[in-house]
Amino acid sequence: CLRDSAQEIKAMLETASVLAKFPLDIENTFGPEVGQTKEKTDTNIRFNNLYLENYEENKAVLKYFIEKKKYGEQKKYREFIDREKILSTFTTLYNQTALSEGVAKEHTLRSYRVLLPHYTFYGKIEIKNSDPIVVRTLALACCNLHRIGLRRNRGWGEITCQLLTENPIADTLKELSLVLS
Repeated sequence: CLRDSAQEIKAMLETASVLAKFPLDIENTFGPEVGQTKEKTDTNIRFNNLYLENYEENKAVLKYFIEKKKYGEQKKYREFIDREKILSTFTTLYNQTALSEGVAKEHTLRSYRVLLPHYTFYGKIEIKNSDPIVVRTLALACCNLHRIGLRRNRGWGEITCQLLTENPIADTLKELSLVLS
């Protein structure tokens, strides 16, 4: 998703005829496109898993209840650690089917689970080479990324992507405005 976002920004800069003055390096930032090479390639950016806000605290609470369950107090705490209850707290299930002339087509029922809105996830992005062009490419890709996942064109998958250290997005946007003026 971030690679696609960076490619969109690069196309915009090419259209505005400023890419020569304000270069981006997608290949060096994200590595080669999937399927373009058979060898394992190293990239300048490493993405780690995303976790819910307060993940460690929530994990500790769940561990407490799981330990209670192990020692025979499961009836008392069963309602807190039930898998379906946890899933329904954070997600909802959608079903859809294809229609033909107002009638459902056979074998087209699809179910998928989606996150409920307004949850914040955090993760680490490790930058091995802090080359300013790599940081610029990542910052603009984050700034441009607004939707991910399924059914984006139906208004789903809305996100905000931020880099929380050293404010490279604001610095990059200032730099770009100088180039454009």
